[in-house]
Amino acid sequence: MVGISGTCYHTEPTLQHVIAYSIIVSSSFVLVLYILVPPKIRSAHRSNEMQIKWRMVAVTIVSIFWTLMYSRLFCSEDIPPTMRYGHNHEETALSYLGWNWNFRDIIFISIHTTCLFLGPIVTDFLQSYNPDRLQIHSPIWATVRNLFVAPLTEEIVFRGCLIPPFLHSAQQINPLQVSILAPVFFGLAHVHHAFVKIKSGYLWQSVLMSTLVQYTYTSLFGTYVSYVFIKTQSLPGIVISHTICNTMGLPNLSFGSRHHFLYPYRGYISFCYALGIYLFFIGFDYL
Repeated sequence: MVGISGTCYHTEPTLQHVIAYSIIVSSSFVLVLYILVPPKIRSAHRSNEMQIKWRMVAVTIVSIFWTLMYSRLFCSEDIPPTMRYGHNHEETALSYLGWNWNFRDIIFISIHTTCLFLGPIVTDFLQSYNPDRLQIHSPIWATVRNLFVAPLTEEIVFRGCLIPPFLHSAQQINPLQVSILAPVFFGLAHVHHAFVKIKSGYLWQSVLMSTLVQYTYTSLFGTYVSYVFIKTQSLPGIVISHTICNTMGLPNLSFGSRHHFLYPYRGYISFCYALGIYLFFIGFDYL
């Protein structure tokens, strides 16, 4: 049996097999939060320190589990009839999972993602000079979750463990199709938040709207990092990209309001938004 660090000749599973595997993996990422986290802690607010710690432990366990299972499910000691996408025959399971430390790719991915947020970065910089601005400090464990544990575990599971089987499927799905299909499971894994909100008393109309926005955002982000992962096979790179996105969040366009203190700089800020988006799109040519 091939180990996680041993030479892995990737098998060619059927597309049905890969989809079933993807559903199981993405479902387990959610179910583990209900199975391993005690009900009393699970009922606390999502920002509760104990719940954050328990949830981080739970998703770390499921990430390690699927990493270790990968070689058992998709690695063979025999070379398959065809080896597509130029993969080296001597790759390990860890290499397929994206644990490649090419620092050129890591740095470029980080810069590429940052370009998309050039406008928000400039806005935040200008807002830092607002004397009336309130300083908001996030609790330390929420920061650890959002900037370290969530990006790492989600990318291990939803990119590292899900994308390679699609690329090696016997049905020969091309990388662009995989970039669009794989994030569906990432988006669906976030839908369970809707049931939690409805159970907490939120109106289903507002929950539906917020869920659609979140699903769209996570799917678009998932498509981007999936494509980058396929092009570079750099899991560390997309983990950093995920951290950057979590740090920046959705852009705040309030500077366009006449009552906002940055309104006089709206032209300059808008230019930075446009420039960042332009640099982001041309950056795909260099991946």
